[in-house]
Amino acid sequence: MKSKVGLFLLMLFFAACTDEETLPEGDSRLLYTGDWLVNEQSKLNGNSAYPSTISSIGENDSISIGNFYGLGNSINCVAIVVGNSITIPFQDVDNGILVTGSGLRNTNGSFSITYYTNDSGSRDTVTATYKR
Repeated sequence: MKSKVGLFLLMLFFAACTDEETLPEGDSRLLYTGDWLVNEQSKLNGNSAYPSTISSIGENDSISIGNFYGLGNSINCVAIVVGNSITIPFQDVDNGILVTGSGLRNTNGSFSITYYTNDSGSRDTVTATYKR
């Protein structure tokens, strides 16, 4: 009986050690790079969906989010990635559209960002969910 309990505990230990959401060795940006479908809820513009491509930039923690805010493929937003967290530092993404925000990667591989825009005339609060 003791050997069965020991075997069960050993199996439980190894099962607990496997993590499907393991970060790639040394570069957590790899969790974010690639093509995504964005479902966005904007207080000003309502609901929308559009494609986005994310690429690594710089040396270790920065990504570029393409087609940010659905403004077109030439409009990019720089974000900082640390593990499962993503931060959009305050920046001008398109001739006076100021943005800042943050988000988290979900266990299913998608990630959500809440960000705020200000174009000197109107302010917007947006929640964007990125799914593959």
